Amino acid sequence: MEFAGVTTGYLVSAIIVLLSAFFMFPPFLKEGPIDNTIKQTPLKDLIEGFSYVKASKFLITGTLILITLNFFAFGAISIAIPILVETYGGTPINLSYIDAALGVGMLVSTVIIGMVKIRRRGLTSIVGLIATLIVAIAFSQIPNLYILTALAFLIGFTMTFVSIPFFTSAQEDTDPRIMGGHEYCILSHERV
Repeated sequence: MEFAGVTTGYLVSAIIVLLSAFFMFPPFLKEGPIDNTIKQTPLKDLIEGFSYVKASKFLITGTLILITLNFFAFGAISIAIPILVETYGGTPINLSYIDAALGVGMLVSTVIIGMVKIRRRGLTSIVGLIATLIVAIAFSQIPNLYILTALAFLIGFTMTFVSIPFFTSAQEDTDPRIMGGHEYCILSHERV
């Protein structure tokens, strides 16, 4: 958008989405065999899933924390970034830098979490949540786009420490039949 305009920016985005869809084409995915061959309707699956979650305080608490984090922190920051860039006189390239820093922060922390065995996932998630809160407060107070870029990196970095340990614990403690074969295959590589 900075160099070629809005139309070209959307065209590049559309091409990237089409490439992603091409690589997600079912014949290219190698899924394992399905263990559960019981035929159920989607409504029965949904009711069974809600009943399972309702019976687990861990899943209820974790899900509420993640909903709160995504709605009030990540959602608010995603909406605030373009507004802050415009307010502080930035250009689309500044917006790209901040968004990229957020993504790189998430990627770096995911690599770290993948390499280090986390023994106390609950504590890790709580520390990550507090760190995200502190960085988000700083993000709301700093009127400098370059510092906001660094803080966006830290937000992405800390948020992953909340979600991945929870999802890993949830995956280990949840019956694979309830999670479904597809999610189980996706999450099985995240065991830490």
